Amino acid sequence: VPGNAILKFVGAKLAMAEVNKNRDGITPDGIKQMASTIRLMPLTEEHENEPRGIFTQGYVDESGLNCLVDGFIWAGHFPAFAEEVQSGKRKLSMDCDARFAVCGECGSVFTSTLEYCEHMRQRPREAVRWLHDLTAVAGGAVLHPAGTGTIFPGKDGFLVVSHDESVVTAPEEPLETVSEDTAISAEGDDNMKVKCPKCEHEFNVSAQAEELQAKLDAALADLQAKSGLEAEVADFKAKLENEQRVVTRFVEMSATAGIEVAQETLETLRVADQGVYETLKAMAGKIKPETPKPAEPPVTVIAADESKPVSAGDQWSVEV
Repeated sequence: VPGNAILKFVGAKLAMAEVNKNRDGITPDGIKQMASTIRLMPLTEEHENEPRGIFTQGYVDESGLNCLVDGFIWAGHFPAFAEEVQSGKRKLSMDCDARFAVCGECGSVFTSTLEYCEHMRQRPREAVRWLHDLTAVAGGAVLHPAGTGTIFPGKDGFLVVSHDESVVTAPEEPLETVSEDTAISAEGDDNMKVKCPKCEHEFNVSAQAEELQAKLDAALADLQAKSGLEAEVADFKAKLENEQRVVTRFVEMSATAGIEVAQETLETLRVADQGVYETLKAMAGKIKPETPKPAEPPVTVIAADESKPVSAGDQWSVEV
């Protein structure tokens, strides 16, 4: 294998929306987030730190459930690794950061492992950790992936590319050079006149670099100011839309499980995506609030003789 050979692949499956073997849940939104952030991230062996290739593109298939990737491996530097990939021995495994996670058992939301509930700390077989707001940081070519069907493409999806210096030859004709009759003359300090050797047309080229740089700096500053304002407006709109969604969810949760449950889950309603919210609402709907016992009517106790101290031998009459 030439030392500068690379192995290109197209349409490899990095991940899918599912609960994988590690009991980590990936939503369709997570698949889109992964596809949009995998570009130019490293391809490693068994999630080690040394890159052995690069992902050049990520995209979602027509079903919206699979993250597909293109990329290449430095086959000349890692020939054994490239052979294992091409033969199908190695498969893909995602490596992502999640901004928060949700327990599939109790619906608790976490931004750190230190906040885990009892379900997440023990991780029984049935407990699912749903990962949200994903950012791809790498992808590994591994022997035992946690995902389903995360395979590299077949032989038609690979292409070996190498640069062979023996096929590079000098051109038969020399490149065209500027002839001696090209007239280049300087006029003053700020302008330069250039005559084309083909058509004899003369061009005046301004050398006022400082003035041009000042104009460019002013235009750039104006553009940055406008971009900052647009970003603030977009951020405000996004926050407003999110608050409107939270209000709608709060009303729905109150109607389903009562206002107390809605108040307790308000923070979760604010950050959870639609799939997690629907699951949480369904779970909350199964909670039956305790029916308060009817208040008992007051009992009036009258002593037989109010003028005497009350003792165990006194006679009492009770009016109910």
